Amino acid sequence: MSQVPPKTDGWFEISISETPLPPTSVDLYLIPSLDLHNCWKQVSRYGLPVFAYGPARMLAQSFELGCLDYLRSPWDYHELRYRSLRFLAPPRLDFPWGRIRIRGTCLKSGEMEQQLSYPELRILQLLNSRSRQLVSRRTLEYALWGRERPGSRALDMHIVALRKKLNLLAGKELKPSPIVSVRGRGYRLVHNSSTAYTDCG
Repeated sequence: MSQVPPKTDGWFEISISETPLPPTSVDLYLIPSLDLHNCWKQVSRYGLPVFAYGPARMLAQSFELGCLDYLRSPWDYHELRYRSLRFLAPPRLDFPWGRIRIRGTCLKSGEMEQQLSYPELRILQLLNSRSRQLVSRRTLEYALWGRERPGSRALDMHIVALRKKLNLLAGKELKPSPIVSVRGRGYRLVHNSSTAYTDCG
């Protein structure tokens, strides 16, 4: 990855590591295609987007493993940034009752705002990046703590707190909640249309 040094533009930041960084500190993994097979088992369990990069001959194998995108060498920072925007959560949520903007760890809707804890923000980012899709408890726990926590209610308590903050921003109790629980399996976030709530049950 010598063509792209560690950098940030205030919104998008690249960090370089010899081994995959913990899921609590990244939103997307970019892995050399020649190392992908060795890293795949570890990074795929985190539920985060994975890109590979390298020579054109490795493209098919990388997609077969499960990568979401492939950058053929040579590539640059701007290509990575704009390709990744397709897979990272947008900084806003549209609901039938209004729009929420995500600014750092703060949610804003009109004049209202709510500060999120780090776990609440991470949960919202993951659910939002897979809108309407089930995100498993295992994926969320790995993203928050780097491991599963069988029998722990910590994830559920963060979900409860996040739902309360969405209610405060909406100015009412949202029934059903836009964060839909699938018992024993995980959660999904439903937004963008007034009919979406009934679609997911």
